[in-house]
Amino acid sequence: MELQKFSNGVVNLPIKKLEDGSIEFDAEQAAIGLGIVSSAKGYTNVRWSRINEYLNSATTGRKISNDEYLNSATTGRKISKGDFITEPQFYKLAIKANNETAEQFQDWVTGEVLPSIRKNGNYQVKPLSPIEQIRLQNDALIDIDDRVTDLEENQTLSPGEYNYISKRVGQSVNNFVKDRGLDITSDQRKLLYKDINRGINEVTNIKTRAQLRKRHFDLVTEFIDSWNPSTATMMAIRQTNLDL
Repeated sequence: MELQKFSNGVVNLPIKKLEDGSIEFDAEQAAIGLGIVSSAKGYTNVRWSRINEYLNSATTGRKISNDEYLNSATTGRKISKGDFITEPQFYKLAIKANNETAEQFQDWVTGEVLPSIRKNGNYQVKPLSPIEQIRLQNDALIDIDDRVTDLEENQTLSPGEYNYISKRVGQSVNNFVKDRGLDITSDQRKLLYKDINRGINEVTNIKTRAQLRKRHFDLVTEFIDSWNPSTATMMAIRQTNLDL
């Protein structure tokens, strides 16, 4: 058994060549290359449930010692980090993934890596041209910048920002009452606060104001500046006047 690692500049893919000539792929890196992942808070996670769904929970190559791997076809265990998948399973995942990332990764594996392994016994890395090197560097910088931006935008509001929004909400409600010359009770004023807070939740797609993130700040302040209570809220206020 021979274990080698191959890289396309994005994925470092361990590939195992067995004594019978068959090829197995590191399941985690194969999944990343095929785009069967989810991203949250700047982290990329393999969707193992989707992997096992695609492969009908068949497992291959779970390492149990330095030179021994479980025969996944008979164990029925689910694939997870550290497992290897067979070449047919790799193709099955590529077909199921059905996305541009998977197509590009499969083209690299089938067009360069596998033919080179079978012909030479190992993967001969094709030298990158200066333009290709610059492109890879730019792609890496863009990816880092995107991750940093995502982390910044998904930070919770600072206490100062949170208090600022609360203050602006109160000012907006008070200005509306003053501009309209309304003489309303505290319960009626609560209806206005409920209306503006509901609007903030709707435009930012959150359930409570505590879920606001930095990316929401400008949107929320813009909404507050242009807020007017809904017709339903104003009718409810008028109705409470009639009930008094």
